[in-house]
Amino acid sequence: MRTPAEHERGQANVLSVFARLWPGISPGLVPALAVITAFLAGIPLITMTVSDNALQPDMAKGLRVSSMAYAALVESITGLAVNDVAAPDSFDELRIYAASHDITTQRSLSRQARPFERVMEVGIAETRMFTRFFERYELDEESAAAIAERIPQIREIGEQTLRELEPLLAELAESPPAALSSAERLQLVAEQGQVALQRSLKALTLLDSLGIEPASGDADLIMAMVAADVEDVREAIDTLAVLDALDIDDPAGLGAQFRIVGDMYRAGYLSGESVNAALDAQLEESLRQHLVIRRPANRVLSAEGLGAETLGILQNEQGLEVLFLRLGDRVLLFFPAHLETTIVRAIPFIIAGLAVGLGFKAGLFNIGAEGQLYAGAIAVAALGAFSPPETPGFILLPSVILCGILGGFLWGALPGALKAYAGAHEVITTIMLNFIAILLVDWLIKSVNPVILGDVTASVPRTPTILPAAMLPTIDVIRSPLGLALSTTAVALIAFCAAYVPARRDNPQAALRRSLIWAFMMALTQLFLTLIAVGDQSKLHVGFWLMIAAVWLTDWFLTRTTLGFELRTVGANPNAATYAGMNVPRSVMLAMALSGMLAGLAGAIEISGVEHDMMPRFFAGVGFDAIAVALLARNHPKAMIAAGLLWGGLLSGAGLMQIRADISIDLVKIVQALMIMFVAADQMIRFLWRVPQRTAEEEGELVFSTGWGA
Repeated sequence: MRTPAEHERGQANVLSVFARLWPGISPGLVPALAVITAFLAGIPLITMTVSDNALQPDMAKGLRVSSMAYAALVESITGLAVNDVAAPDSFDELRIYAASHDITTQRSLSRQARPFERVMEVGIAETRMFTRFFERYELDEESAAAIAERIPQIREIGEQTLRELEPLLAELAESPPAALSSAERLQLVAEQGQVALQRSLKALTLLDSLGIEPASGDADLIMAMVAADVEDVREAIDTLAVLDALDIDDPAGLGAQFRIVGDMYRAGYLSGESVNAALDAQLEESLRQHLVIRRPANRVLSAEGLGAETLGILQNEQGLEVLFLRLGDRVLLFFPAHLETTIVRAIPFIIAGLAVGLGFKAGLFNIGAEGQLYAGAIAVAALGAFSPPETPGFILLPSVILCGILGGFLWGALPGALKAYAGAHEVITTIMLNFIAILLVDWLIKSVNPVILGDVTASVPRTPTILPAAMLPTIDVIRSPLGLALSTTAVALIAFCAAYVPARRDNPQAALRRSLIWAFMMALTQLFLTLIAVGDQSKLHVGFWLMIAAVWLTDWFLTRTTLGFELRTVGANPNAATYAGMNVPRSVMLAMALSGMLAGLAGAIEISGVEHDMMPRFFAGVGFDAIAVALLARNHPKAMIAAGLLWGGLLSGAGLMQIRADISIDLVKIVQALMIMFVAADQMIRFLWRVPQRTAEEEGELVFSTGWGA
């Protein structure tokens, strides 16, 4: 057995090994550390938001709400959640309550849960303060509302000043006074309003009758009571008194138990009008037979006949499949639809991020990805909607995608040519071209005399729906075992060739090994995507593989081609590139054109794969968000996948976070801003996490633009 001294020495050795490894592995983790730091920085913001007093924040409440918010984000992004399984001892409070109350199903159990949830809405501590208030004072709802409305003005004017105005207000109420009072009082009446002052004086009289000072804590309680609704406060007081008599200190838990039992009745797991009898005779056996999962916000997932199963599939309220893994009294859930939504939402961010990153590699700040998205998307919407209906899909679908790519290519080449041959800075020209593209698309869709691209039968301005042959197929069309085997094999072969052919001359054995691993990973990805995309509401389309191809081709172009090398050299030092004999104007124009091409592909995929028509101002900032994605990925094409998935997942999960934690959806935007700040100014992250200073190679990676004089 180890002594305490030996144990401490062992811990010290582990820490010393980690300390030696950290300088070597930490520089590559800077973006991940920036993301972690941004989420940690969000906790104090949530705490101040949910606390009644921002100067004295409630840390316990802040941590609880933060955990709920981030758990909702994780669930929405990854589809993974860990929840409790309902067990007989999960209903202890309900059994205690049922021992002294008859509970029947004649009234909805969800409605019977409201009083207990009301206590939590008002607040247990606040309810106890309101209880003590009503023990001392008699106050009806109308009087409380009148007092609460006027207390701020009473405090602003001052109690004594308001009393001194009473004679003047009385005179003004009867008729204009013959002899006016002091000018200051008349001015005060003019500023505050005669009617408002009379109401404030009436409220002050009510406070006098109660013996409450306007500046006292009891006056604050009246305002808090009215803000919470006096009727709800009285209901919470009565409910809390009942719970105190039963020694139940968890009103929220009791309310949740009512709702779970109500769901079990609706599912047919419990029966009979008397809930008391069902708790005694049926509950334990029902929980043994059926799986009942307690979800956040007092919701329930259940699966009939799966109470003893460790692994299985159930359906949620929308009829979508949910995988579960039983882990004792908890269960790991996987919602494929959530992950599918994240992937679909992330595809345009990843490809548009590649577009911006490619420009950064050439030392160009392509802020025009938004306009290039519109150029590619409108080309797809036009060709896909107005092509002859008899055009076969194997011709029309590649045509619309290539047309979208061409639209973005041309829209990107224009500022590239202006930069290369006229010296116009790309930031200015791309910003202007953004407005031109957005307004041009707006005009093409809304024009009515003549009608150009608008759908005259639609109730809102939009293009006609593209032909089915122009739509990217969803991955769930491959359902048969043979189709799944063929598609998986095809993906594996393409991935193997794409990885092996460019690298076979360097080291054939290493290239073969890496290519086999890559092919195996892509085959597993195809298999996984097919499994999570099965369902009538599936939107996961083959644009995912176009995105993977775009990432691979961009990485291959930048690292393994002469043009890519020239482009990176121009971005690092255009003077050195010129001295080496490289065609700098050609590289600049090519970089902007290829950047626009990628953005056009993103727009084409979004129209062909998701929306199938286009509305004015459709993309709403995707091109600008792409700049943030590129910064988060540090312009590495492969890292763009993780950055885009995170960005798209945050946006798709913001709504669920708001519902679960009851906090503003803008928190996600704040976290995103913090991420970008920490990535761009990574010295803060290096200081906080003890990461070594940048090397010369890292300094080169962070040169995003060569500046105005380039």
